[in-house]
Amino acid sequence: MSLSKTVETFFESYRRKDIDAMLGCFSDHGMINYIPAGLDGPARDKGVAIWSGLMAVREEMG
Repeated sequence: MSLSKTVETFFESYRRKDIDAMLGCFSDHGMINYIPAGLDGPARDKGVAIWSGLMAVREEMG
């Protein structure tokens, strides 16, 4: 998959709140480094933490 298609798929998945599909955009050993939240590590662990948190806050804000 091309980089632009990967990015498109990732954000389409985010809009659907489909974390499994978001993770599908990463390789098995994909890493995430989300500096504002101090999260650094495997996407399957750290990505799930930040994305589910962002989705929860977004819902609270309406």
